[in-house]
Amino acid sequence: MNFFRPFFPKRRLPILAILLLSAFLNLYRLNLVGTNGVGNIYYAAAVQSMLTSWRNFFYLSVDPTGFVSLDKVPLAFWIQAALAKIFGFSGLPLLLPQALAGIATVYVIYRLVRRSFGEHAALLASLALAVMPVSVVIQRNNAPDALMILVLTLAAWTLIRAIEDHSPRWLMATGVLVGIAFNIKMLQILLVIPAFVALYLWAAPWPRGKRLLYGLGACGVAMLVAIPWVLAVDLTPPELRPYVGGSANNTVTNLIFNYNGLARLWGEDFTYFSGPPGVLRLFNERLGGQMGWILPLALIGAGVAIWQLRRETSSELPSRRNALVLWLAWLIPPLIYFSISTFFHRYYLATIAPAVAALFGIGVSALWRLWREASLWQRVCVIVAGVVAAGLQIVILLPFPGWNTWLIPVIAASVMLATAGLLVARRLWPRFQVAAYTFGLFGLLIAPLVWTLIPVFTCTNETLPYAGPQVFSPDGVCQPVQKVEFLKHELLDIFEQDRSGAHYLAATHDMGIAILGILETGQPFMALGGFRGSDPILTVDQFAALVARGEVRYYTALKDEPEYPIQSGIRDWVKAHCPEISAEATGVYIWGPCRVEK
Repeated sequence: MNFFRPFFPKRRLPILAILLLSAFLNLYRLNLVGTNGVGNIYYAAAVQSMLTSWRNFFYLSVDPTGFVSLDKVPLAFWIQAALAKIFGFSGLPLLLPQALAGIATVYVIYRLVRRSFGEHAALLASLALAVMPVSVVIQRNNAPDALMILVLTLAAWTLIRAIEDHSPRWLMATGVLVGIAFNIKMLQILLVIPAFVALYLWAAPWPRGKRLLYGLGACGVAMLVAIPWVLAVDLTPPELRPYVGGSANNTVTNLIFNYNGLARLWGEDFTYFSGPPGVLRLFNERLGGQMGWILPLALIGAGVAIWQLRRETSSELPSRRNALVLWLAWLIPPLIYFSISTFFHRYYLATIAPAVAALFGIGVSALWRLWREASLWQRVCVIVAGVVAAGLQIVILLPFPGWNTWLIPVIAASVMLATAGLLVARRLWPRFQVAAYTFGLFGLLIAPLVWTLIPVFTCTNETLPYAGPQVFSPDGVCQPVQKVEFLKHELLDIFEQDRSGAHYLAATHDMGIAILGILETGQPFMALGGFRGSDPILTVDQFAALVARGEVRYYTALKDEPEYPIQSGIRDWVKAHCPEISAEATGVYIWGPCRVEK
């Protein structure tokens, strides 16, 4: 109960204001997210199908018939489906859980930082997270990342409570939360788990034997929470459930350790989204605007905070050491991974946003304490830190014409005025140093706030969301559009006119056709290759048998559909056994009705 203590007294007004800001950024125009108002349509189609039966709900079926499942674990989508069942299927029940999770995470970070570094550092950390572009954009989406991040920050809180209170009970709670986080986003939690291990090894208050026993106990609890659904699916006979989307052998285990595991380390070359690997990759055109704005101050300030601990004698010293171990271990290994990996999307950076925000709050407070020291070189270090942070923000802005013409002068002017104000105030009006320092700090938060507001007031890519100007749009900013009806009514009429009791309106290897067809009609489309078109779900003979039984009569594809080995075999069979219906004007091709002798 202490954690949820009300914060309405005057001393709580600043965090209340930050939470209101977070609520606005996460909730404003939320029902307009994405082209269909439902965010990522792949996830949305699955939730719609999950509402048709308990079987589809449990196994995360993408289609109403239960042919293939999502390539994810269930918890986030169970929550979305439950809300959609209560309030009706629409965008808000799908998007609201993530938006609320983002607001809650801002408050958890505030409480975590305040425990060790005080109110001012906590407010700065929560403000940084509230306006961090990559955090807001993923919190306004129906992807599960925001829920996973909330659960992991709660796990950090319970772990700190376990260490400070010498409480095995809180440690077991950490294991429960880690298991829950696994059931939201699988092995992506491994970006954060090393931080928990490092903190436990550094600060666990028990003797070696008990430390090992309790640590193994927490791991066991995490496993007990994490694996039941995996085992339930893998032990179900394949003919009684959907094919596990994304897997090579129809098991969740393979999905976890291959498609969503080792393949995510150095799989396909996705540098188109993240830019070439390198030390400065997180400041490039594609990634810099997501969180790079405040990363320099977080790192520099963390170094200053560590240096200041050498003279710390208060009772807060162990708590502050533990906090720095946690946040640096949460940040540094993923930073290395994101700097060298060829396989990740921009919004994956949201996983380390809590650490960046926490170290930003801690670091900015540490730099302020450094400024108040009498030494000239310490004041020079603070000024240099501000100049470096502003310089890297300018570097991030250079590739964005139109935006850089006014943001760069604003950033430069704010830092120069703040520096001049600090120098003058120190000699003439010492009490105004706080105002000058705050002015410069807010000047460094303008660019990230602008990058955050762009998707809030316009839109972003709902499948691979990112903040800032939409670099693939001619004018740099996309505008909200009406619901996309990918399959024209005349095409749907073709599927319906000779359906003859077939389970599926059509079969396709293109998941885009399948999920939009499901969303528009509520009818099942057979996604033969899963999300990416490459899952080995059916052989040619198995597909032919389905056609012979009358379960599917049409096949449809895009003009420029990519080819996979399994796809080419089935398509060759379709071309040999099904008449082609020309639909070039729509960009969609149809073969059918397909008939073979039983």
